[in-house]
Amino acid sequence: MGYGAGMERSFQRARPAPGSHLSDGATDPAARCSPVGPAPAAAALRAAARWLGTCALAALFGCASPSGGRGSAARSDEVRCCERGDARACTGAGLAAWDAGDDTSAVARLQRACDGGELDGCAYLGRAYVLGRGVARDEVRSAALLQEACDGGRMAGCDRLGSAYLIGSGVPQDPARGIALIQRACHGGGMHGCANLAVAYINGTYVGKDPGRGVALLQRACDGGELHGCSNLAIAYLNGTGLPKDEKREIGRA
Repeated sequence: MGYGAGMERSFQRARPAPGSHLSDGATDPAARCSPVGPAPAAAALRAAARWLGTCALAALFGCASPSGGRGSAARSDEVRCCERGDARACTGAGLAAWDAGDDTSAVARLQRACDGGELDGCAYLGRAYVLGRGVARDEVRSAALLQEACDGGRMAGCDRLGSAYLIGSGVPQDPARGIALIQRACHGGGMHGCANLAVAYINGTYVGKDPGRGVALLQRACDGGELHGCSNLAIAYLNGTGLPKDEKREIGRA
């Protein structure tokens, strides 16, 4: 079985379970626009467990990831908050539009978020440009937005920018710099970066082959709530990559 989250594919959208940008106590949407930070890792872990349990091993690659569980009321409040100038809410509202297939609205909201200094919005907008979703494909613009996000400490921006350097997407191809950025993302708590770095070590792509280190990184990513880390960790157990083959352990995990 092959690994499903290679670094060159990391521009594909893999939305993490987002944190609510709305406080819980207020009833007026205008009063519920203050950010409260990201969702706890435990919630993401429960989502990963539900995903693995529902799909089971036989369908590990074909199933959709959880939607994040936010209701339409929360999404509507994010749109209202965005319209009132809350940049963080614009990121959430943009992602909701993206999930709904409204790429034009998604990009407009992500642009408002980025313009308002919300660097997560810049990182997602960078993905929109490299994918050509809601905007004309522009790899150079994408890389600039990812650089802005990374410079501001957003590890998702560093991870995606690293992937851009690996393949020369909007920047000169520079695998060494790409790996360094992905390592920075992983060390900074970006679990998607850890999952990408793990695949590099398992396959010996851009780094020396070290399956044991790769599996340890997959474990770290999965424990941090990254679904690709969990799915690739499952494959590692099934393949016996970096450890004795142990299907029973993986079945128990699912």
